[in-house]
Amino acid sequence: MRFTDVGIRALKPKEKRYTIWSDGNPGFGVRVTPKGKISWIYMYYRPEGYRMMTLGNYPAMTLAQARKAYGTAQEEVEQKLDPGGRKVEKTLADRSAMTIMQLTDEYMERWSKPRKRSWRNDQHIIKKDVLPKWGRKKAKDIKRRDVIKLLDDIVHRGAPSQANHTQSLLSRLFNFAVERDILENSPCYRVKKPAPLSRKDRALSEDEIKAFWKGFENEECSTGELVELVLKGILLTGQRPGEVRLMQLSELDENRDWWVLPREKTKNKRQHRVPISPMMKDVIERAIEIRPHWASDSDFVFASTRKAGQPINRDAVSREMRRNLAALGLKENPATPHDLRRTFTTEGGRIGIPREYRKRVLNHVDNDVTSIYDLYEYDREKKSALDRWSDYISQVVNGGDQSSVIPFIQK
Repeated sequence: MRFTDVGIRALKPKEKRYTIWSDGNPGFGVRVTPKGKISWIYMYYRPEGYRMMTLGNYPAMTLAQARKAYGTAQEEVEQKLDPGGRKVEKTLADRSAMTIMQLTDEYMERWSKPRKRSWRNDQHIIKKDVLPKWGRKKAKDIKRRDVIKLLDDIVHRGAPSQANHTQSLLSRLFNFAVERDILENSPCYRVKKPAPLSRKDRALSEDEIKAFWKGFENEECSTGELVELVLKGILLTGQRPGEVRLMQLSELDENRDWWVLPREKTKNKRQHRVPISPMMKDVIERAIEIRPHWASDSDFVFASTRKAGQPINRDAVSREMRRNLAALGLKENPATPHDLRRTFTTEGGRIGIPREYRKRVLNHVDNDVTSIYDLYEYDREKKSALDRWSDYISQVVNGGDQSSVIPFIQK
C-alpha cells in the first residue's frame, strides 16, 4: 500500500489486529488494533532474528514524522545498531529518571543538611516555590525557560529578594545533580539573578529606634507580643534573627546572664557566648510569662503559640514586621529583622563601642593564623558592649540623658 494521510485515516478496525506494509519502504508499516488504534511500526533484521519496534501512534505522530523516524531507525540498523533496543532502554531510563521531588530530597540529605547551617532556608524555598510547580516533573525535563519563568513569577508576586535566593538554590541543586551524574547539564546555566541586588546598608537611626520600640504600643500595630519580643531581642543582642528565634532555655545559664549558642547553631561553627543585658533579660522573662499553658514545658524561649514543642514560625516574624512598618515608624524607609542586627553594628560604633568589641558580639571572627590560636572568649568585652548598648537603647526610648553612653569608656 502506498501510504497517504487519506489512506491511513480510512483504515478500519477488524476483529483481529492486522498490519499493512508500505510499498517501496522495507519494514515500514502500520498496525491497526480491534479498538481502532493505529501505530507506525518498523521491522528489521538482527543477527538473533527479526525484530519489530513501534515508532509512534497515529495521529499524534503524523505520516511525515513517521517517515522521518523510520529513516532514522533504518540508518541505525545500517550502522549495526539496534534502534528498538535503544528505544526500550530510553523508555526504561525515562521511567526511572528522578523527579524534582526525589532530587530535592537527595540534595537536602546529602548536601544541604550536612554542609549548611541555614539548610532550613533551602527546605523552605523548595516547599514554597519549587515543589508546587515542578514536584512531579522529571529533573531532566526542566529547561532554562522553566527556571526563568519560575523566577519571574516570584518577582511578579512582589518578592524579588526571594527570587534571588531561589536562583541561588536552583543553581546549587542542579549543579549537585550534574556532580552526581543525575543530569548531564544544568538548566540554570547563564540564568542570572532576576532582581537587582540591594545594598545591605540599612540601619535604624536614633529616632527610628525610638519609633520602632514605641510603635508596638500603637493601636494600629497588629503584631502579636511574641513577635514584638523576638524583634526587640534581635536589636538588644545584635544576633541573627534565626538565632534569636531559636533561643532555648537550655542554652541560658542558671541566672540567665549568659546565652551560649552551640557550634551547630552558629554560622562559623564556633560556640558563641552572648551576655544577657538587663533589658534582654526582661524580654526573655516576658516571653516565658506569656506562653500558653500547653507550651509551658517547651525549651524554646519564644515558643510557638500554635504548635507544641516548636519555636515561633520564621515567616511570622519577618511577615509581621513587614505588615506593620507604618506603625513602627519605618514605612518611608522599610527595614527587615536583619537590619536590627546591623543597627547594633552601626549605632554601636557611633556611640563609641570599639569595632573589635562589636565584632566579637556579632561572632565575626577573623580566620587568620592568630585567630586560630586565640581561644580567649572576650566575655568581659562583650558584656561591657551589650550592657552599654542596652543603656543606650533605654535612654533613647525613655528620653533620658545619653551623656553616660557617649563616648564608650573601656574598663
